[in-house]
Amino acid sequence: MKFLLFPSILASLFLFSACHSDSDRQTTRLCESHYKAESYKVALNLCLESANAGNLNSQWILANLYIQGLLGEKQYDEAVKWLTRAAENGHTAAQRELGKSYLWGRGVKQDSETAFKWFKLAADQYDKDAQFLIGVMFLGAKDRPADQASAINWFKKSAANGHKIAINNLAWIYATSPNSSLRNGKRAIAILKPLIEKEPDSPVILDTLAAAYAEAGDFEQAIQVQQDAIDQLPEKMNQRARQSYFDRMDHYQNQKPWREAVPLWSTESEDRESEDKELEEKEPEERNKPEETKS
Repeated sequence: MKFLLFPSILASLFLFSACHSDSDRQTTRLCESHYKAESYKVALNLCLESANAGNLNSQWILANLYIQGLLGEKQYDEAVKWLTRAAENGHTAAQRELGKSYLWGRGVKQDSETAFKWFKLAADQYDKDAQFLIGVMFLGAKDRPADQASAINWFKKSAANGHKIAINNLAWIYATSPNSSLRNGKRAIAILKPLIEKEPDSPVILDTLAAAYAEAGDFEQAIQVQQDAIDQLPEKMNQRARQSYFDRMDHYQNQKPWREAVPLWSTESEDRESEDKELEEKEPEERNKPEETKS
């Protein structure tokens, strides 16, 4: 009899493990379905159970609940806790969002080097937003020297993955860089044309197109397009950013192209993010949606 005991125990353990695994998967699926259905309070308890069991998607969903304030007040400290757990185990979107937390000091002490580390991990997995943010960091991170050539490299990678604002920012450098070896007004115009056809009323893209025309020497067209950009500016807008549109118009009216080593928007990345998201083809919710659960 004693020889039959060991196989019996193994069989029982296997059965328990299988049942436990099925239960975990069911909890994870319910966590995701309630999140998508916007039943956030129900999702919270299910996601906590699944996240504590180690499910990365549930950890990611919890972080989003806290970041977006879907349970009430935004809770960045709690968000960082769950982002860190998911990011450390390879969740690409969590790595990107954890990078943002360190870049802007949300729930943690601001630390651009740690932000860069997490962005790089996500970017290596072809996350276009992380690639874009690395490009922005090379233009204006507080404790990182500006490096427009490196910014171009990262914007190109992000643009190749379909990030529209990366294309815009690439054109901006081609149009306004103080480094003559990086400037190319005609190239900037060429890569902006497909964007402006899709977003003809975007003040951001129109502003860049005007700078490109000025760099190419067509100041009449630059003035016309810059006026279009100004006409499309929203009423509620950072006053410093608004004034910069008029400053550029003044340059073009005086037959001068615009030169900018560190763009204003690269030093105000958190404010810029909401504007950029509106121009992206994906809805913000889609970009932050849970990854498909594998059974």
